[in-house]
Amino acid sequence: MKLKIAATILILVTGSHAYANCKVRDAVGFWHMTTNESGFVSYCTMLIRSDGTLNTAKSSCEAIGVFGEKFSFLFNSGNVKVKSTCEITINLENEFGGSTTISHGQMSRNGEQMIGMGDNEGNPLTFNGVKFN
Repeated sequence: MKLKIAATILILVTGSHAYANCKVRDAVGFWHMTTNESGFVSYCTMLIRSDGTLNTAKSSCEAIGVFGEKFSFLFNSGNVKVKSTCEITINLENEFGGSTTISHGQMSRNGEQMIGMGDNEGNPLTFNGVKFN
């Protein structure tokens, strides 16, 4: 009995990596993303294509600052890379030429959620994403 419990705990602790088989196709679709960065929260809608690139015509964000200031922005380019272990990296360039990199991200095995951290022009940020298609 103790062996079964230990094996179950080991599986839960080691998580999905042992059985993950994620691919870029798992990230394809519309996503609601939020980022938290020093002084700003951004709410984004992004469409990821089958090759991992961002459909810039159907992707945008609205940022809200701590003092209530708001502004919207679009993207010039973007891509998502997915490892078989469900680790992800995201690179985005906004319409102003600024870059955002999610360097430490993870996607759920079913391709429905993303979470991670990275930076926006050197400022640390965290992000969460939920697929909605």
